[in-house]
Amino acid sequence: QYTNWTTPSEAVRLIELFRQKDLFSPNNNNLLKKMLVETSTGPDKIKGLLPENLVVGHKTGNSSRNRHGIKGADNDIGFVTLPDGSGYSVAIFIKDSKEDDKTNAQMISRISRVIFENYIQQGM
Repeated sequence: QYTNWTTPSEAVRLIELFRQKDLFSPNNNNLLKKMLVETSTGPDKIKGLLPENLVVGHKTGNSSRNRHGIKGADNDIGFVTLPDGSGYSVAIFIKDSKEDDKTNAQMISRISRVIFENYIQQGM
């Protein structure tokens, strides 16, 4: 897991490319967007504290814990679309956490909420 990685900013860049351009055929783009929006994993992460009227497509990722109880990765990346059609991409990565899974999810959802509030406040 430590040799196959990216940064949050590069993950956001990739999601933004996907969100704004057709990287694949229209059918495949639509299928992937649908899968990201309809995923059942991580409802308490990026989506956790966001209003329900938003369209959120995301993909979680996580590792197991090592013998010391440290979780190498607990992540969520995705996009948020507001009712007016505007939106943004987000990537939140927690690395080498000693916290339990619920606490990690709460941290991700709180960070996601701050990003959402900042986006709304900026009037973007």
